[in-house]
Amino acid sequence: MLRGALAVITASLAFQLLLLRSQPAPRFVQVAGNLFSLTQWWAPIPGLPSCPVSVFLVRQGGKEGSWALIDAGVGDSWHQAPGSQLLTAVQQSIPAGEHLAVIALTHTHFDHVGALPLLLGAYSGVEVVVHEVEQPYLIGSQTWAEEAAANAGSKNWLLGGLLHWAARVGQQPVKVPAARVHSLDARVPDLSPFGVFDLLWVATPGHSPGHVGFLHKPSHTLVAGDALTFLRPQLRRRRYSGSHDARLVRTFILPPPFPSLALIARPYTLCPPFICNKREAQNAVCLLADDALDYEGIYVAHDLAASRGGGWTKGKVQELAGTMPACRQAVAHGDYMITANAG
Repeated sequence: MLRGALAVITASLAFQLLLLRSQPAPRFVQVAGNLFSLTQWWAPIPGLPSCPVSVFLVRQGGKEGSWALIDAGVGDSWHQAPGSQLLTAVQQSIPAGEHLAVIALTHTHFDHVGALPLLLGAYSGVEVVVHEVEQPYLIGSQTWAEEAAANAGSKNWLLGGLLHWAARVGQQPVKVPAARVHSLDARVPDLSPFGVFDLLWVATPGHSPGHVGFLHKPSHTLVAGDALTFLRPQLRRRRYSGSHDARLVRTFILPPPFPSLALIARPYTLCPPFICNKREAQNAVCLLADDALDYEGIYVAHDLAASRGGGWTKGKVQELAGTMPACRQAVAHGDYMITANAG
């Protein structure tokens, strides 16, 4: 019986590997105006659920022919090649005579920088821009794994020791030559030093200390990175007209008398253990809901509904913020001007 079970598991894993390799290559699709998105389904461990990872490509309006890539996804592994696929998609999206000017990072966690070596190898003139707090993690003077181990060790020496060991034997972090890494300048609100004037950057620390979002001015669209995610699945009875709901992942039409169901991707504040400030992560949502931040639509890096378009509206973000005690307290103190509506 044990041999039979192992054979079934092995066959299942082999089938999933073939399925992952045979999936059509992802491509950038238009979100709004000159803003495009690409979503890849990353399976860190074959056989376990995969995670959506989205990156964004922006063309500067006018005749400059400058493009910006927001985040660099995950790198290649023995069973998937998302980094190579991303590079191909970027090359296919940028017309001849135009160029990739800058790669702008929301933060430097591994699932946002994985394809950087391939991209920088293919585009010798492109620069990487990131918040100054995140720069040490990109050039290799600090690593997130070692920081998590140190923070854990201050509370539990055994856990800290295990994480230190894992950091030393695990996959090595991406390192970028310091000469190609630039810090966002607090005096310059956009990416104009790199020929991209249509992107403003917005500090949203919490998920990581130097986390930022990027506001595409012409389309009034905010790319929020991991300040907000849509990774919390929820099944509902499909008693509403949800075919155009941006949170709808898929529907399940069951035969009577069973009710039809809808799988919804709910908002979630993702806070990795030992490297995330939970209070600041919640405050980042309050900031996203601030009336002073001029956007209409918002897209994130991890959205279970991305294959159907994904995204959300600022009004929905404000409704969410209105249900969060941290945001209500901020409104009471006048820190933000959000609409505190519980919805």
